[in-house]
Amino acid sequence: MKKQFLGFILLLLITVPLLSACDEGIDMIFDALDSIETEGDSFNDNKEALITDEEVEGLRVHFIDVGQGDSILMETEDTVVLIDAGDWTGDEVVPYLEAQGISKIDLAVGTHEHADHIGQLDEVINHFDVSEVWMPGNEHTSQVYERVLNAIYENEVVYHEPKAGENYDIGDIHFELYNPIELTGDYNDDSIVMKASYGDVSFMLTGDAEKRAEAEMVGSGADLDATILKAGHHGSNTSSTDEFVKAVSPEVVIMSYGKDNKYNHPNGSTLDIFNQYDVEMYGTEPHGTIIIDTDGKAFKITTEKEGTVESGD
Repeated sequence: MKKQFLGFILLLLITVPLLSACDEGIDMIFDALDSIETEGDSFNDNKEALITDEEVEGLRVHFIDVGQGDSILMETEDTVVLIDAGDWTGDEVVPYLEAQGISKIDLAVGTHEHADHIGQLDEVINHFDVSEVWMPGNEHTSQVYERVLNAIYENEVVYHEPKAGENYDIGDIHFELYNPIELTGDYNDDSIVMKASYGDVSFMLTGDAEKRAEAEMVGSGADLDATILKAGHHGSNTSSTDEFVKAVSPEVVIMSYGKDNKYNHPNGSTLDIFNQYDVEMYGTEPHGTIIIDTDGKAFKITTEKEGTVESGD
């Protein structure tokens, strides 16, 4: 079967050499992805332990400074998960992972198809031994998106499109999915939203989910409570509604955004909501890369530099 799959991929690369934005080419590719998902292993199976240059005690979460974009590295002694991979104009993610001694990635998640979240994901897949990739499943015509698909096929990576209600244990990290319930075609609101829990400490990871998706999650009655919130859409006022922040009830919020960005992230009204609930705020622009270490009971935050989150308005 493997030889047949490789032959099919070679045929794809010949017939769609540049993975142009034609719908037919993308349809062919999704058919191939379906076969990968069916034939590959899932996280219900045991994964080979990761060996790194530096032993990690407990869970370490890196909110990597990638400018106006997102990239989050989660690692334990034997598990590595990457959530988003920065903007397509940058080149920060692969060197950062290399500096952490990463060689194998158990799971890489593209929360949605925008180029400031999956911009360097193809480079990650081509450079490291990636076991599985999750994406929502919307199609996009950008070359960035097509390069990611191409990297998945060429490296025969298991592919999955998770939905709300799914739960996975990846090593010692428990993942609970809240979004999407079903695809709407809105890239931001179809973002993969999930809570990653390690002992009593949890991280709500929201991609670019906006008000509609947040309202659906709150209305679902799901337990959204989390210790740390990664603010949706870079601290935009399109996300982090009063109701959602109240439901998550975070102690800390992390916002990933670039200096003097044209979107004025983070918006002042969003910061007002965090202040209203006395949430401690960190941002990759003022603080650089933000690292949170936890033993499952308490957590410690280390920042690359000192700074203060200020409104971009």
